[in-house]
Amino acid sequence: MQIRVIGNGRYRLEKRLGQGGFGTTWLAADQENQQKVVVKELCPPQGEKREKEIRNFLREARVMASLHAVKEIVKVLNYFEEQGNAYIVMEYLRVTSLRHYLECQEEPLSFEKARDMLLPVMEGLEKMHGKHILHRDLTPDNLMLREDGSLCIIDFGSAREITEDDHTKTVLFKEGYAPPEQYEKHGKQKAWTDVYSLCAVCYEMITGAIPESSLSRREKDTLYPPSMYGAEITLEQEKVLLKGMALDYRERYSSVRELREAFLGKDEQESPEAEKKKGQAFRKFVPLLLGTVIVGVVGTGILWAGRTEPKVQYAGNFYRGSREAQELLTLVRTNAVSSETSEDGTDSIFHLSEETARAYGLPCNRFRFFRTGEELDAYLTQQKLSYTKQETETDCTVTVGEYDLIETDFHKIPGGRYLYPYGGRRSE
Repeated sequence: MQIRVIGNGRYRLEKRLGQGGFGTTWLAADQENQQKVVVKELCPPQGEKREKEIRNFLREARVMASLHAVKEIVKVLNYFEEQGNAYIVMEYLRVTSLRHYLECQEEPLSFEKARDMLLPVMEGLEKMHGKHILHRDLTPDNLMLREDGSLCIIDFGSAREITEDDHTKTVLFKEGYAPPEQYEKHGKQKAWTDVYSLCAVCYEMITGAIPESSLSRREKDTLYPPSMYGAEITLEQEKVLLKGMALDYRERYSSVRELREAFLGKDEQESPEAEKKKGQAFRKFVPLLLGTVIVGVVGTGILWAGRTEPKVQYAGNFYRGSREAQELLTLVRTNAVSSETSEDGTDSIFHLSEETARAYGLPCNRFRFFRTGEELDAYLTQQKLSYTKQETETDCTVTVGEYDLIETDFHKIPGGRYLYPYGGRRSE
């Protein structure tokens, strides 16, 4: 192959790394700095669309160059137009695509492994969104695995600036990873758009299956929970992931930061600032709550979510099909005092006796309270809030949803005392 030199003689194209469409990727030598670089070359055919292709290509370069300080994004070193073609010069990294990495695994990753790999990507996306830029094309093909095991983001051909009206006219999508708004000419696209794609990538990492397209899901949503594939994921982690893939963007996490915190399971009260914010939010919320019911069984020591949760095993937080899950389902179906079906017909609700729940021994996974009734009384008094207590009957329930997903509604605390929630489904 004849050696080509571009960039006024600066870059020597040495080896073709890939080719597709009108573009070619080269391994090249920067003769000025004596280092290896990667060059993307665009050679669109003559015609009325040529100028537009080059303009969009160089726009991608400018977007990436503006994110030079973000270490989770491959750095653009130079870009230019020469002899009718366009070029982007990027740093040379020894990487493999996340797609190739996943294909080389004997089995899908656990949720914890996938989450930990994606954390740097989330940090990079947060910084991108802080600069009002959406990626809009997050897939395993556009995430590269470095030698140190960290992931970085490439390919900003679909990236767009977040505008005031948040409506992007260009219709761009990849089946399985794009949310519904990317199929619409005037779809409302913002940080939640990348949230969906990132969760879709995580879904594939832990199941080995590309998610069903969001357009098909709109017709009939048959997206299987990861646990249906035998994924190593708990019920709570699964809820977080599926919330990130909600079809309605208003039901997703509104930012990558919210998603990251949910993925990590971090409580807001880990920092003094977060504790202050929680207190402010609680003061606004409590008057509404106190107008109805504030506590459950008087005398059992009601707890409130004001402390870090202990590291314990919760009833129902089992991998689908595991021995523990099957044992709980057998216990519930054998010993239920009564049972009923939810209004929408999707869940079976089993009622257990207090003795059965006590004998089982694990705390519930739906409601968790970690402050005593006395401490809650003192807190509310200090805030000068008036309230009333109301007794309710104890009711230990186990809800078995589609695909045997389990939610439990009872709680045992240290010392043998038994705690029950004050009733009603928790609204997320």
